[in-house]
Amino acid sequence: MTYIILLNLIVSTVLVPPNSEIHIQQGLNFAYQEKYDSAFYYFNQAVDSNPQHPSGYFFLAYLCDLYNNDLLTTRYQEDFNKYSEITIELSENLMVRYPASGHFYKGAMLFSQALNHAYQGNYLGALRLSTPAYYELGQAIQSDNTLYDAKLGIGAYKFLKGTLESSLFMNNSLIDEGIADIQDCAENGNYLNIAAKNLLALLLLEKGDKDKSIDYALQLVQQFPRSRTFHWALLKNYVATGDFPQVINTGEILVQLIKSGPIVPPGNLAYVYMEMAEAYRETGDVETAKQLCNQILSLPTDSYTREFKVQAQEFLRKNI
Repeated sequence: MTYIILLNLIVSTVLVPPNSEIHIQQGLNFAYQEKYDSAFYYFNQAVDSNPQHPSGYFFLAYLCDLYNNDLLTTRYQEDFNKYSEITIELSENLMVRYPASGHFYKGAMLFSQALNHAYQGNYLGALRLSTPAYYELGQAIQSDNTLYDAKLGIGAYKFLKGTLESSLFMNNSLIDEGIADIQDCAENGNYLNIAAKNLLALLLLEKGDKDKSIDYALQLVQQFPRSRTFHWALLKNYVATGDFPQVINTGEILVQLIKSGPIVPPGNLAYVYMEMAEAYRETGDVETAKQLCNQILSLPTDSYTREFKVQAQEFLRKNI
């Protein structure tokens, strides 16, 4: 038994060089608090410590995407593309000596690129990258089955494939397999465990498992009480369950967090104001709901706010 344990310790994959470990962990901690300047600093420190290793560049790309999604901007899109290309190039070099690590970084980066394409509405581009991402992450797991961080992308791929196939075939087991893989990452991953919990909160809600979904969302908000990203998942849960007082409470917190950010995206405010307006109407406070709709109408008009302004105008028209 002791021999087996020692063998596992020997063959377990080291994804981050030891002298970069503290930089990556500190960068992730700041990233999940949306303290972007500090996160960029520590990930750049990881690059400086090991410029030929893909880990620092991978997390820099991850941070660029997180920033853009959080603040509805394309400010770091070119940087995301640059760091992605470097990560893939270095991961291919790494495969020669460390196959599991090399395949992991290539697969995880392709998966992040697929999500980036999907966020921008380029679903064909996302589909084109998702299959090779799944293959690379599968190769990483084949080389080291304790590489739980690789299971985030693997599980997301299975969940998506199962969801698409379920429109044709009922009771697709891939959905449950995907959730199980992401849970493995959430419970045992070293670097993507927090991201896995956030994805679980969203996917379990989509699956209809609201109790488990809200449990993950609450865990994240308790751990990172100033995170806009994790409050979004919590708000969506309360909307889905019809817990209107909590929609209002979480919405108020989220509005303050949005306004405290480095920039204030009007689209994010419009989304929260609309959900709060609906919740106030359901609780009988139509006047406050109207005030929120008027706040939506006062926001700048862009591709994100336009839809909510139409909803606000319709709300006001029906509640004169």
